[in-house]
Amino acid sequence: LIRENITKEKPSSTFTPHYAVYQILNCLQKDSEILKLPAYKLKEVNLGKEKRKKVYLDSMAVFDGDRLDSYLPGDKITDYLILTEKLTQGSYSFKYISEIIEGVQGEESTVSMDFEKVSHKLGYSYENNKLTLIANVKIKSHIVKFVEPPRNMKEEYLPEIQQAAADAMEKSLYETVKYTQDK
Repeated sequence: LIRENITKEKPSSTFTPHYAVYQILNCLQKDSEILKLPAYKLKEVNLGKEKRKKVYLDSMAVFDGDRLDSYLPGDKITDYLILTEKLTQGSYSFKYISEIIEGVQGEESTVSMDFEKVSHKLGYSYENNKLTLIANVKIKSHIVKFVEPPRNMKEEYLPEIQQAAADAMEKSLYETVKYTQDK
């Protein structure tokens, strides 16, 4: 089963919040809400002898009132959506260095996962003039791709991979919060 999940591939996708026009207008009229919209770029790609321009999601534009204020980089969008409780499904990739898998100790691999279910519970605490975000995020996922999969993959290695995924997600979420605080 684990070998099947590791070798099975699915197309990847990037997620952004979806807004209807009335939601955008409401957001622009309220001083308390910050509007965030997907920011796209044109990229020239080679298709054999032909070059074409394709549109791709680059980042998330953040507005202050009706003025563009900043951009949230594309690699932080999934974390942002998790932290704002807007993501219920998605995908995630992280670098993984095995400590115990025979034959690949210390070697780096990339693991890609699809989220089947994301549940969130966000809270805040205020102590000593310091506001703290408390994020309890639970993600049910499965591995869809393991770049350079270990040759001797065994079921017993799964807890290490699960812990590596949890550590990578926690670090990534923390870095996204820090990034938004600094901007």
